Amino acid sequence: MPGSTPASHRIAADPPARPAPRALEGARPEAAGRRLAVLLLVALLARLGVWIWFDPLPPSIWDERDYDRLATSLAERGELAIEPGRPSTRRPPLYPALVAVVYAAVGTHAYQAVRLVQVLLDVALAAVVFALGRRLWDARTGLWAAALAAFYPSLWGHDYLLLTEVLFTFLLTLGALGLVRFFDQERLGVLAAAGLVLGLATLTRSVLQVY
Repeated sequence: MPGSTPASHRIAADPPARPAPRALEGARPEAAGRRLAVLLLVALLARLGVWIWFDPLPPSIWDERDYDRLATSLAERGELAIEPGRPSTRRPPLYPALVAVVYAAVGTHAYQAVRLVQVLLDVALAAVVFALGRRLWDARTGLWAAALAAFYPSLWGHDYLLLTEVLFTFLLTLGALGLVRFFDQERLGVLAAAGLVLGLATLTRSVLQVY
């Protein structure tokens, strides 16, 4: 009819359908939440089984002994020192401070308590990896990434050593999640929080320092 728009033109002019939010792709949110909870519970129980086996074992690596001495110094004398009266900057301070907090609460050389804290941090890391994978792609990807993080042998093994790897990896991943959220939301508060977490990661391992 005169003045009417051809059907092909009307179809071409219609805006494309808006894609589904990434968080909903690949798995329903409630189903993904249940699967994540099961994954975290299995990861925790598996780690606790190995944690019991480590009960009688003291630190045996040179770096572990350094962190133990630094944490003991902080807990007992309030100084970051390997030898009394000689403050040391050989190791970044945040990890010894975390161990010192555990020692102050439970007792010095409470290695199993430190290992338990690291087990909980490592399980929490899997949850952060899930959130990062879901935000970058979808819930199914987040679940696969969380499973890989939860049962990655090297990281799992570090749960039972007085070393910085677990705390550093948790902080670094949490900081990365904060940066991704900032680029999605463009909120300065989110960026500030991400910067704070990455600053704490730098105080855990000096590899993040900018020279």
